[in-house]
Amino acid sequence: MLFSERGYKMGAFLRTSGRMAVFSFSVVAYIFISFMADASAAVYYVAPRGSDFAAGTRRAPWGTFAHAMNFLRPGDTLYLLDGTYTLRNNPGQPAILYVTKSGRAGRPVKIRALHEGKVIVDGQKRVLCYQSRRNYIEVDGINFRSSGGSGSNWGHGMDLAGNHVTIRRCTIKGFGYNNLSAASGENNSAGINVAGGSNILLEDNAIFINAGTNQHNGSPRMGINLYESNYSIVRRNFIYWQPGGDPASPKGIQVYGASDCIVENNIIADETNGGDGIFIWYNNYNSHSSNNGAYGNIVMDSSGWAIWTATQPNHNPPPFQVHGSNISGNVLIGCPYGLRNGGDNAQVMKNNTIVNIRGGIPGISICSFKQSGYRAGYTLNTEASNNSLLHCRGAGISAWGSYIGTTNEDYNNFSTSGHSEKRGPHDKSISPNYDTHTYGNGAYLMVPITLRGLGQGGTGIGATVLYEYQKGALTTRHLWPWPMEHRILDEFGLSPTWQQNGGLWKTLKGVYHKRTK
Repeated sequence: MLFSERGYKMGAFLRTSGRMAVFSFSVVAYIFISFMADASAAVYYVAPRGSDFAAGTRRAPWGTFAHAMNFLRPGDTLYLLDGTYTLRNNPGQPAILYVTKSGRAGRPVKIRALHEGKVIVDGQKRVLCYQSRRNYIEVDGINFRSSGGSGSNWGHGMDLAGNHVTIRRCTIKGFGYNNLSAASGENNSAGINVAGGSNILLEDNAIFINAGTNQHNGSPRMGINLYESNYSIVRRNFIYWQPGGDPASPKGIQVYGASDCIVENNIIADETNGGDGIFIWYNNYNSHSSNNGAYGNIVMDSSGWAIWTATQPNHNPPPFQVHGSNISGNVLIGCPYGLRNGGDNAQVMKNNTIVNIRGGIPGISICSFKQSGYRAGYTLNTEASNNSLLHCRGAGISAWGSYIGTTNEDYNNFSTSGHSEKRGPHDKSISPNYDTHTYGNGAYLMVPITLRGLGQGGTGIGATVLYEYQKGALTTRHLWPWPMEHRILDEFGLSPTWQQNGGLWKTLKGVYHKRTK
């Protein structure tokens, strides 16, 4: 009996030891294979005057993107050498840079300018500069110019979809060239157009929208269009709209039928074509636009709404709703209209600074008009607090129309603006004394001494846009000078930062002397 017991235990030990050995071998093998996979990630090169008969090295680069795509695998990097890439570098393709390969999690396919800003991809007003429908792609440091299209291909500067795609430190100028006839309808071209997919990151890009690009049917319509692309981030992009042209209902940044997206620390300037700065709305085709956030953005001199969320029913089955948008910490300067809740039944508007709203209507508007198709009980419930409104020609905050629910309005400051229709018990009418003499429009990016500690819970009233937002949270990382300051000035002749070159700030002296850790 004792022998049998020992034998049983010994057998169990051997079996367990065997399993452990197999397990240990598997772990070691996995680590080795992973290491070898990382070590085997390849680097290739293309050049404007390269040759597909070459080796694809820096000294012997390839000449066409189609040839390079044959070799790219997850984790690989394709470097673009300095110069201008045209139809010669991808003949017969729908785009000059036409990406046909995907990466995978942790091993994206990377496409980069070897020297940032020294690579130009030129669509020659005929084809798209960039197009991709792949996953796990990173594109970095490239200039896209003169993108064109035909028919329903509106000539976007960059046209992409897929999941886990990053576009970083790229510039787009001259897009929307199209052979549309005058009667064909609107031109829907965008500097960066995202159509589907999820987890897109558009970060530190600059888009210059050329007025009058399309001679037959208006100008390019949007800086960035995020269409049905959930869990995406649009961060620190600079969008400048050249005066003139006649686009149909233009938008600086449009979030269209997408949910759980973040739009933060973008600048939209001089959009003088009758359009909106940031527009968050429903999709005509049976989807919602829910739980999106706009944080720390700056909209200057638009000709429409600075930030607008909207929904309305149409011939499709109702309702189409925008729900749970958070519009916080934004600065809106010199626009006809400020913030509008035009259909969000659970919207938050907090710590925004709204200055020189000249359209004669409230700086913050909550409105819903009765239309056929709204379901019973549909209401707009809105929180509006800690907002600073200065020189708004209409009322400060107003709610009107049908289906207005609860408006929690409090701790706002109204200076030389009309008061809200329903005043909160802690509302103020204090002259904020923004120090524009010292800082120019940059003064509006700070909470002045007069409004510190007067907000809800002892916070300040108004916006602070001195530091970067990351996924809706304000950090202590300096935002100014602007991340793409030198390239934007070199390539567009504009400065997001310095007033003498069209930007916000007279000086940054003293702005960061009390930086929080």
